Amino acid sequence: MSSVVIESTKKCIKKSKVCRAFMYLPTESFYLYLKLKLLLVSDKKYITDRYKRVFKKVPNLEDPQTMNEYINHRKLYEKNPLLTLCSDKYLVREYVSNKVGEEYLIPLLAASEDVYEIDFHALPNSFVAKVNHGSGQNMIVKDKSSINIQEMQVLFHHWMKRSHYYNNREWQYKDIKPMTIVEEILIDESGDVPKDYKFHTLNGKVEMIQVDSERFSDHKRIFYSSTWDKLDFMWVPVDKNGDAKYQQADEQEKPKDLEKMIAIVEKLAEDFKYVRVDLYYSNEKIYFGELTFTHENGLAKFFPEKYDAYFGEKLL
Repeated sequence: MSSVVIESTKKCIKKSKVCRAFMYLPTESFYLYLKLKLLLVSDKKYITDRYKRVFKKVPNLEDPQTMNEYINHRKLYEKNPLLTLCSDKYLVREYVSNKVGEEYLIPLLAASEDVYEIDFHALPNSFVAKVNHGSGQNMIVKDKSSINIQEMQVLFHHWMKRSHYYNNREWQYKDIKPMTIVEEILIDESGDVPKDYKFHTLNGKVEMIQVDSERFSDHKRIFYSSTWDKLDFMWVPVDKNGDAKYQQADEQEKPKDLEKMIAIVEKLAEDFKYVRVDLYYSNEKIYFGELTFTHENGLAKFFPEKYDAYFGEKLL
């Protein structure tokens, strides 16, 4: 690797907290920058600096006291292969099947390490395609005739080259072998994609249930207890001024099978100190979504702040 490139990157990192110029280069160049930064900036410094930018203080990564400190501690120190397996949206299917049964899995239509090997023309008219190692890198297709399949393949080929580890230092994503997977689309009674319910579990028990709405317009969020009592706090990403990016959502209807959903969640969570379990509830049927171990990358704020320590204490 060129010493000139390395020295330029060192100067760039020293000059500013984020070398924003690299963000406007082609994807390959930007990820070369991230890989170089991986060599030049330790995980501990990288995680600490990002935490400080959000919370305006140094995190206690050795002996975490708050919920967000624990998540950042996990990124640095919890090198459990089970976290990697369960973060893989393809391999986690077997884990879920063994834990609670395959009837909760969304039917799989295709999977491949090479997106160009998937015969999209042979797929149903509607489906959901996603990468197995990312977050938010998916495509909901309601009418196959309305998309350009070649452009879609190029996009997924691009996504498969990305790594959450390089960008966020989330260790569990580091060794996932990228794949494209295609699942049946879920449609609720209103004819739309069903909302998902995010169950935050501590020591195997549901402590809060997160419901997001209007995600593609005016994103809102609300939290409930395991008995569907509204909780008086928010846990959300913040803008550069430290203000919440999402407002509180209107109250949501309690899922008819909430107790059954909680039983499934706690079975899936029993091997972990903290995990967020996402489920869909569609046409009175429960489906597994994903397992997440570093919610919002450990960089979302609690409002009021005291709840960060409140939930952190439950993990001590």
